[in-house]
This record gives sequence, C-alpha cells and structure tokens, in this order.
Amino acid sequence: MDPVNPDLFHNDQFAASTLPDAEEVSYEKLSLKLLYKKFFSTGLTLCIFLFGSWLIYYFYPEIFKGYFPIAQALIFIIFFWNFMTIWQWQKRSGYAIREKDVLFKRGFLSEKITAVPFNRIQHVTTQRGVLDKMLGISTLKIFTAGGSGSDISIPGLTPSLAASLKDTLSDSISKHV
Repeated sequence: MDPVNPDLFHNDQFAASTLPDAEEVSYEKLSLKLLYKKFFSTGLTLCIFLFGSWLIYYFYPEIFKGYFPIAQALIFIIFFWNFMTIWQWQKRSGYAIREKDVLFKRGFLSEKITAVPFNRIQHVTTQRGVLDKMLGISTLKIFTAGGSGSDISIPGLTPSLAASLKDTLSDSISKHV
C-alpha cells in the first residue's frame, strides 16, 4: 500500500479457473547423463555393500549363520528398487521457464512441482562436482526469498545451458527489482 496515496493499492479478485494449469506446461527433460551419474553412484554403493558383506562372511561366518544367500538377495532387492526409482524419477522430472516463473517437476511415488516467481528469486548459481565435470553436466541452483522450501536445484543440464539460464534468470531478477 502506498502511504502517500492509498487509492493506488489494488487487490482485485480473479477466478481460479483462469489460472494456467501446471500440468499443461511442456517440461524440458533432464539430461540422460544425470541418470548415468546416479546409476554409477548407486552401482558403486552396491559393490561396496556386496564386498563388505562378503568380507564379513569370509572372516566371521558365524554372524550370518547360514543366511548369507538371503542377505545377498536382500541387498540386491533393495538396490534393484533403488535403480528403478532413480529411472522413474528421471523419466518424470523436468523444468520449464515461463514468462514470470520457473517450474521444476520431480518425483516418482509422489510428484512435486515447485513454481518460483522471478520476483522471489534472490540469486542463481551453477554447480559442478567431479562426476558432473566428467559427464559434462551441471546443476542450476535458484535461491528464493521464501526460504529453503522454495529453493530449486535443477540437475542434469549442460554447462552452457545452465550458464544461459543463469544469465536469463539474473536479467529477469534485475527487471523485477
């Protein structure tokens, strides 16, 4: 509200049916290289678990008391489920840049869509870890004034696309300030 001229304040009501539907948005898919990164990390963890359980069985066989095959099968089942959820998460995730906001959709068993208006964005960064550099991918991180619950990290972008989106969002931030 403008304290000098209270007549400038408007808070008009609008019909909810006029809002755009987030499901109708065409989301850009994340790079398959992100899937490779997650599969590699999970596969490496699987190997460590299997090797560790084998070492325990080799040096202390009385711990398993004949249940070693069951333990190995349980490890495989858990990691198979993990691989399937990673694959489904990748398949269902995506992002969209619209005129006034950024959308990020993710999830497998429960889907989550986060919309961040440009006027809530505080700053934007890019991040690349060792595996990201090897695979040629990057993560775009968007920080908001709304706290950590409304921050977005969009993984699996090419470094050039992440830099381009960062510049575009930075320009949009400066226009909304």
